[in-house]
Amino acid sequence: MGWVNRFRMYLGRLFLEAMQYGQWYMLTFVEVGATILVYLGFLLILVRSWTLI
Repeated sequence: MGWVNRFRMYLGRLFLEAMQYGQWYMLTFVEVGATILVYLGFLLILVRSWTLI
């Protein structure tokens, strides 16, 4: 019966780590999305200034 409790603890630890990594992953996703939006806006401004010249 000892290995059942050990297995349960292992699953619980995995679940907790997955939750933490999930939050970190979401934050990273938001940061990457914001960075991509900023770069796209910057590229748009560059292209517009080039077309004006």
